[in-house]
Amino acid sequence: MVHACLADSTRIAPSGRDLRGAAAPRAHARIALTLAFIRTKNLWVSAGAHIINDWFFITQGVLIAVAVAS
Repeated sequence: MVHACLADSTRIAPSGRDLRGAAAPRAHARIALTLAFIRTKNLWVSAGAHIINDWFFITQGVLIAVAVAS
């Protein structure tokens, strides 16, 4: 019972928003970072892949927001 309560509480942000769908972008970032490291064994490459991945999703979000607003 306690485990179920803890699992549910981690899905709610301090603002009260439900974060169940918010894990997907973080999972993509982890996959990009891990695959880059596994392939090259270089932390700089994996950090670069992580940064490129973050900027891709930020840019995508901005472009969608602009398209919806206009």
